[in-house]
Amino acid sequence: MDARLLEVDFGAWDGHAWNDIETSEITAWTNDIADHAPGAGESVRQLMARCREFMESRCGATLVVGHAGWWNAARWIFQGRAVPGRADEWPAPLAYAASESAFSSSGGAESQ
Repeated sequence: MDARLLEVDFGAWDGHAWNDIETSEITAWTNDIADHAPGAGESVRQLMARCREFMESRCGATLVVGHAGWWNAARWIFQGRAVPGRADEWPAPLAYAASESAFSSSGGAESQ
C-alpha cells in the first residue's frame, strides 16, 4: 500500500461524528480548507501535494482504489485547478462504490 493514497488525515477529528466537533473548529476549516489542518491533521493543500506526487510518479496505466477525498484531489489536479480556498469550492464526493476514469494526454498514443 502506498501511503500517498490515504484519505485526508483529519487528525483528532478522525472517528468522531460531526456533532462531537466544536462548531468553531469546523468553521475555521471550512473557511480555509486549503491550509487549515482539521484536528491538527492534514490540509487540502497537503493532500493535493501527495496526490500529485503519486500521480507524477506513475507511467502507463495504473489502477487506483481510494477514498473520496483523494479522488477529489486527483480530479482537481487532472483538471488543472488550483487548491480551493473554501470548503464550498471543493467538489462533492463520488457516490459510494462509484468508479472514475482519468486520462492524461501526455503525447502518447491516445493523443495522436
